[in-house]
Amino acid sequence: AEAARRGGGVVRMEETEGPSETLQALGVAGGLTAFCFAFFYALTSAGVDDVVAGNLLLVALAAAGAGLFFFDGGATQAALEASAVPITAARYSRMAVLTHATAAAATVAISRG
Repeated sequence: AEAARRGGGVVRMEETEGPSETLQALGVAGGLTAFCFAFFYALTSAGVDDVVAGNLLLVALAAAGAGLFFFDGGATQAALEASAVPITAARYSRMAVLTHATAAAATVAISRG
């Protein structure tokens, strides 16, 4: 997270951060997948209909997401904001290039006109 702040709006990762963060992300994804399977299996084993069990699983995932977003001390929001800045900048830079190219083409067409 600190490496993202040092770049002045540009997210930069140091060489040492990549693999450990990747393994951590894979561990979280694996744990979440295992939880989903276990929760769904437990509900269906208890006699809950598949559709109801799936809906309860979705509610549990939404509650977990809300818990992460609102009750983790702002870490999730900071990460989302840090990733949103480069994405937004890339979108606007592409739009600016396209707008500039369109204006240049219109100028050429008018001058030839």
